[in-house]
Amino acid sequence: MKFKSSKSASSTSQQESARPAARSNIWDDIQLLNGEHSTLVDKRAVQMLAPYLPAHAQGWNWHMRYSTKRDGTSSHSMHRAASKYPGPSLCFIRDKANTVFGCFATHTWSLESSQHGAFYGTGECLLFKYSPKFAVYDWTQSSINNHFQSGQLPHDAFIMGAGDGKFGLWVDETLTKGTSVRCPTFDNEPLAATEAFEILDLELWVLDVPQGEARFRD
Repeated sequence: MKFKSSKSASSTSQQESARPAARSNIWDDIQLLNGEHSTLVDKRAVQMLAPYLPAHAQGWNWHMRYSTKRDGTSSHSMHRAASKYPGPSLCFIRDKANTVFGCFATHTWSLESSQHGAFYGTGECLLFKYSPKFAVYDWTQSSINNHFQSGQLPHDAFIMGAGDGKFGLWVDETLTKGTSVRCPTFDNEPLAATEAFEILDLELWVLDVPQGEARFRD
């Protein structure tokens, strides 16, 4: 399922009708842990994005584990936080044009998993625009492109989506610059206001997997 919208995030009629069905008020119960320190995420973000996550993860709490505002611009710190609190995650980015966008990663961001430019993750990864426009880009289910997650210092902090030398989302090792263009993995529109962008804020939210539930499979 791919949903693209050129409407602003404040417009809901088309977006609401396109959302996956779920039991009533499931997203109202999601907690934003450490949310008081966030400059990008609130309950509205949950309401907008949780319906597009894999069904078994839609009710999991969101926990902010890394923020450039709070923790500084260090890719090493981001990856340490990710490895300390493993699990699927959402990354939110605000650029200098005040555009907010990001990605959902099924697997813990890991430099070790990306040795020699290797990709990992599953087809449940996705890219999204959040504000001022809202759109979600799922995997195109191409049998020849499964370039979901990657990242290898010193050149980049992380990559989501790639092919033909293009990246759906690429963030450099300083967490201050990035690029976003249409890529074969997600067939996405560029996420930021411009192809190359400067980052004002970046937050990594790890989904807290309830005890006893299975994590994502390779």
